[in-house]
Amino acid sequence: MAFVNMYNVEIESRRDNEFPQLKGCTYVEHIGATLYSKSQIEAYQQELLSNLYGNPHSRSESSRLSTDAVDQIRFWLLEHFNTSQEEYTLVFTANCTAALKTIAECFTFSQPLKDGEKAKDALSQMKNSQSGCFCYLLDNHTSVQGMRECLNDKTSAILCLPESELYNKDISKSFILAQQDSYNAGNCLFVYPAQSNFSGRKYPLSWIEAIRNQELGFQNQFTGNWFTVLDAAALVCTSPLDLGVHKPDFVTLSFYKMFGFPTGLGALLVKNSSAALLKKTYFGGGTVAASSATERFHVFRPNLAER
Repeated sequence: MAFVNMYNVEIESRRDNEFPQLKGCTYVEHIGATLYSKSQIEAYQQELLSNLYGNPHSRSESSRLSTDAVDQIRFWLLEHFNTSQEEYTLVFTANCTAALKTIAECFTFSQPLKDGEKAKDALSQMKNSQSGCFCYLLDNHTSVQGMRECLNDKTSAILCLPESELYNKDISKSFILAQQDSYNAGNCLFVYPAQSNFSGRKYPLSWIEAIRNQELGFQNQFTGNWFTVLDAAALVCTSPLDLGVHKPDFVTLSFYKMFGFPTGLGALLVKNSSAALLKKTYFGGGTVAASSATERFHVFRPNLAER
């Protein structure tokens, strides 16, 4: 009883001091947005009032301060997920949705040219038939359904799979798009949430390795390489994600779900060995080292996180 009383006193005291906005309220939207604390906002305000942060793409003391801060935060976040820049690159985005959209816009479903294959012949073949496939779990974020619309003309097949179908070889009822009767070898992308936004169900992280090794029944219809997108937005607000053990090719998340503040900031974590699959077209701001207004010329920055 003494322990219970002390626990309640400590919790109530912390609630009053750190979350004064909760007074008289019961907050049941934690999975949607974590609460920000008083000390967190005060520390953020003090940081801005004490330092002059400039445009990180300029050359000045304030610019270097911003660049150093971004690099330090990136290092801390990779460390938080038990990985490092040797294995993953962390790309800041507006949120989890923006990270998923980036993958949809940039992922390459066609495989690289084989030795001796002519680029002209390969391009002609690609125009006549898409390659690879895009698969996602039925229990998924709305933003993943949005990826489907971006990929309609880029891949030979799109599947929406209930969990029960993952181990089946007959998946004919799961096809949303089938461009042809047989599917060309290409890169296949599977997207699923680490934790369901709807039910809170945590899906097995062991699927990541199983997908990579093509161990699930539904993969039998497709040849080529398999890659995984893990939507970790809901999971990481209450649970750890160890990227030293489970190594998806891409991870998406929103930081307001983890820390409550700031909004408008998320991340796409890219496994370095899979980074070459992302081919960016649009560029803006400081994402290029050089560009021309009078001709179609631009050079992206060499660092994936900066472009």
